Amino acid sequence: MPKRRTAALGVLTSLVLGTGVVLASHQFPDVPDDNQFHDDIAWMFDNGITQGYSNGNFGPRDAVNRQQIAAFLHRYDTNLNQTEYGVASIVVTKGEGLPIPHAAYSIPLGSPIADTTGGVFRMTCDAEEAPCLIEVKAAALSDTDIGGTVRFLPRVLVMRGGDIVAGVEPDVMCEYADGADAPAGLAELTKQAVAAIPDFEDILIDIGGTADCGVEGPGGAVESIVVPAGFYYAHASFAFFDIEAAP
Repeated sequence: MPKRRTAALGVLTSLVLGTGVVLASHQFPDVPDDNQFHDDIAWMFDNGITQGYSNGNFGPRDAVNRQQIAAFLHRYDTNLNQTEYGVASIVVTKGEGLPIPHAAYSIPLGSPIADTTGGVFRMTCDAEEAPCLIEVKAAALSDTDIGGTVRFLPRVLVMRGGDIVAGVEPDVMCEYADGADAPAGLAELTKQAVAAIPDFEDILIDIGGTADCGVEGPGGAVESIVVPAGFYYAHASFAFFDIEAAP
């Protein structure tokens, strides 16, 4: 799996210039495991940004000169200046109209656990437009690992009426939509080249909750949430698991 650009340049510079910087003793004998900068400096070592001295030590309190800073920054740019993103989109179709992206969320890929993005969105489905469809689409983008695999888990909570931000309770808890692909609702996305308009993949969702918003539930694996006329407030959460590099 390609390494990703996971740290801001300011963090890197603070590690280079700061005093009292230490590293895990399993990498350098002159650095204890319990140091507060353990994870940060271990990341620098693992990604080839710092190498330590020829005697095996790191020299956590040694001064850093300008040419060493240049070497650190060059290695950072060479090793980690790669782009990988997961992108999720909420697409709404009103009546006989065309599907229109209603909200979009993106997150850099590469976490060993999961990369999670999402947020809230509001929409109105007028009487002349009903029923309206809410769909989830996703894509994985990369400039180095085309063909790699990313697993994707969508979760969408749709409520009719109300406003959670304003503290107004919804009239109806409509549908709780989770991923419907196996295993555990995880859809598999194939990494594609970075593009302004990705080739989004359709994501199946597993409808739960009630039939108050016009769908059968629970347990219905469908391509869209169907809602009648009304004002809707929804919360979306999307997790991307970067699991497999291209062969």
